[in-house]
Parts: sequence; C-alpha cells; structure tokens
Amino acid sequence: MTHNKLQKKVTELLTVRGNGFSMVSSNRRGRPDIAGHIGVISIFIECKVGKDTLRPAQRTTLLDINRKKGIGIQLHEKHWDIFEAYVKRIEDEIDKYLPCNLVGMPIPEELVVTDHTKVAIAEGFVSI
Repeated sequence: MTHNKLQKKVTELLTVRGNGFSMVSSNRRGRPDIAGHIGVISIFIECKVGKDTLRPAQRTTLLDINRKKGIGIQLHEKHWDIFEAYVKRIEDEIDKYLPCNLVGMPIPEELVVTDHTKVAIAEGFVSI
C-alpha cells in the first residue's frame, strides 16, 4: 500500500464516522497527515507504510497534541484493523456519553506515539 492510499483509506473511514481530511501541504514541519474528528473528539494521525518511521518533528507534534489532551497517533498500514476498531470504540464511547477526557483512552499500544527518550533507548542511542 502507498502512503497516499493509506491516507485516503483513513479519510474515508473518518468521513463515515465523523469528518476527516488530509493535511497534504503545510508550512510547519511535523504537521500530521490527517486531522479530523469523530463526533466531538479531534484526532490527528501520522500515516506510515513499509519501513517508514516517525521523524523527530512528527513525534514532537503528536506528543504535544497528546500532552494537551488531544488524540495524536501514528498509524502503520499493518495496524489498520486495530485503528478501525479504535475508531469504532471512540464512536461507541461518545454514544455512551463518556466524558470527553476519557473517550479513546487509553490509546491502543500499536498506535501510541513513543516518547523521544524511549525511542533513543530502544535504538541504542542512550544507555541506562
């Protein structure tokens, strides 16, 4: 699957369940590929295919979104089924009138954006 096809698939899913649109061009490094919402819940998604991984600016942006209580995730093509189930879960939680700060929490492990330090340790750049 190509990066553009994955973005299109995400946008189509969010359009059915909420409203998704592609952030194809931006004047800011690290801007997520997709910004959308499911009901009142905003979601920001960085799409990855093949061996592609998050760049530092992308990681920083998504971590900042999460720190500010938004939902910022990384979606690798191999985790599509998990993402699809996560979107459905968010929709169900909204239908149950869960408080906004609880909807979508916790984020599935496969979609979580790992902190810079943990990535550096895992890749052997930092030793403990």
